[in-house]
Amino acid sequence: MASCHGAERVAFGPVEDFAALASFVAGTGAARGGEGKGATNMTKPTDLERPKSNRGFATMDLSRQREIASKGGRAAHAQGRAHEFTADEARAAGRKGGDVVSRDRAHMAAIGRAGGQARGRNRAMLATQ
Repeated sequence: MASCHGAERVAFGPVEDFAALASFVAGTGAARGGEGKGATNMTKPTDLERPKSNRGFATMDLSRQREIASKGGRAAHAQGRAHEFTADEARAAGRKGGDVVSRDRAHMAAIGRAGGQARGRNRAMLATQ
């Protein structure tokens, strides 16, 4: 980091974070529950307030994302690192997951109860139409 008058500067996040830190250090503001001078909102900025970044996969055009992902998939297949499940492998994996979930009897009872209630609601709604 750059130094200021011989002291190392520490980088903080957005200005809101710095203001919150300053109020915390001073013993005023929202960080200590105070509402006096210097009180700041300690919540993080929303997506609308946060500046847009020009970096990263998510900021790219959708067609460019697909192009890159496609190249990665082709490379994985070429290297022999990719795996496509056969129907039998997929069936076995699903059965394995189902076995694990069904061991929890309370969870299975809750699922059945929710399904029964939904069916009852649907029938009642159809009857009133």
